[in-house]
Amino acid sequence: MKASRDFTAVINWILDNLCPPILRDCYPLMFPIYWIAGGKHTSELLRYKDLYPFLSETEYAKYYDYASKTRLAERPTDLNKVGLQFILSNASGSCLDAGCGRGYVAKRLAEAGHTVSGVDIVPPKNYSPESDGYTFVSGSLDALPFPDGSFETVTCTHVLEHVPDMDAAVSELLRVTKKRLLIVLPRQREYRYTADLHIRFFPYEYNVRAALPVSARNARIFMVGSDWGILIDRETS
Repeated sequence: MKASRDFTAVINWILDNLCPPILRDCYPLMFPIYWIAGGKHTSELLRYKDLYPFLSETEYAKYYDYASKTRLAERPTDLNKVGLQFILSNASGSCLDAGCGRGYVAKRLAEAGHTVSGVDIVPPKNYSPESDGYTFVSGSLDALPFPDGSFETVTCTHVLEHVPDMDAAVSELLRVTKKRLLIVLPRQREYRYTADLHIRFFPYEYNVRAALPVSARNARIFMVGSDWGILIDRETS
């Protein structure tokens, strides 16, 4: 089931805004709803937020392996159409897609004529530099393997809601950015049971601003469909 982000955003909005919290945080009710997305790993995914602070690196990786086998993982990107347009219309020059995941954004940037690198902890499945059009480098957001100002544009979409230290991650993204940093975050309320592994939630703009480091306080924040689009211009900071 390759449900698009635009479709699942409607389902999430209904659950977050029309379902009372006493029901929204009810495991017996949420399990069958999220089983549609999570399949046989639903019970493990729904327990993630409770267990996250106590997980070892090996256990942490195990949960992301579970997530990679869900029905939602079959879709090519977590971006909605407006979010993708936000990225493509604001990118220029050499680009880095940080937390490139399945490589969707990196490939779209390459198709638009940019020189593109992608960085993530593990390479995208079936990655080929010749057919995908971008260069993959293994690395993490809190220690990007690039010199200062290496890329005119850095993109990071649907990644920062997963990181323990957002301040450090954004500071590192800014370090390798020469001109412009583009971030997309899900506009999502915090509830105990969700079909994802998010540990940060941004229902309102002030949640986004409060999570950004001081060096990113000049950010411009937009609503891009069901998400937040963040533009940080290094040339004016």
